[in-house]
This record gives sequence, structure tokens and C-alpha cells, in this order.
Amino acid sequence: MKLFAFFAALCALSFAQSASDLFKSAEELFKAGAKAYDRGDYNGSIERYSRAIETNPRYIDAYLNRAAVYYYLGDYNASVADNSAAIEIDPSNAAAYKSRGVAYYALGEYNQSIADLTKAISIDPNFDYAYHYRALAYIEIGELEKAAKDVNTACDLDACDLMQRLNIDGLTND
Repeated sequence: MKLFAFFAALCALSFAQSASDLFKSAEELFKAGAKAYDRGDYNGSIERYSRAIETNPRYIDAYLNRAAVYYYLGDYNASVADNSAAIEIDPSNAAAYKSRGVAYYALGEYNQSIADLTKAISIDPNFDYAYHYRALAYIEIGELEKAAKDVNTACDLDACDLMQRLNIDGLTND
């Protein structure tokens, strides 16, 4: 009986070490993906983030970073998919909603963009870039009063350069 307990404990320790090694490996792959991106090797970056996700399917930062690379490369549907996966893992991740909202904006899906950006803001009311991009989406659908309100909020949150980038002074009659 003691021998069985010893082997069971040894197997449990070995399994715990293997799981730890897997997550360490995912972290190393994640870091390699970031380095590849910094070098301009975007396909290599995607490949390393993908391997990190294969190693740890709940690695939310790998999904978010891969989504950002896809967005940068203009593959907005893949960016939406990765941000959706991140949201499935952590429905309270404001950055994932913001990023997916921005990808929807790039796809011309302005109402879906507004919905995601609104969700990001509900999670983090101080998320200035969510207000920024929601203002852009509101402009696209002709909701200029709402856009102006978001611009003012973003400015209040220290994103005042937004006003110059959007150049929407006088959107409202206020």
C-alpha cells in the first residue's frame, strides 16, 4: 500500500511539473511572438502566438496579441475571431471588447463596433480609446451628438489629441 501511495505521489508531482513546463513553454512562445513582431516578422509572430495558444488554449494575452497582428495585416475577420476567443475566456476583459470593436469598425460593421465599445466602456469607464473609437463609429452612422459627447469624455480622460485627429469641432449646436 505504501508503495502505491509513493508512486501515486510521484505521478502527481510529475504531472504538476509537466503542466508547469507547458505554461512556461507557452510563455516562452508568447515572448518569441512579441520579439518576432518587433523585428517585423509578422507571420512568424502569428505562428509563435498560435503555438502558445496550442500549448495553453486559455492564454488570453496570446489571443489578444495575435488579434492585434491580424488587425495590423488587415485580416480583420481573424482579429474579430481571436478577440472573440479572448472574450469567451474572460468576458470582463475590456481590451478584448475594444479591440474587437475596432476590428468591426474596420469591417464597416459600425453598429457591432458601437456595441463592443460600449461594453468595453461599461467594464472600464475610464477607457479613453474606447470612447475614441466609438466616436468614430458614431460619426459613420451619423450620430454626431453622441460622437461629440464621446470626444469630450475622451478628452476629459486625457486623450485631448483626439479632437485634433477627428477634427470635429462644432459637431453639435451646443
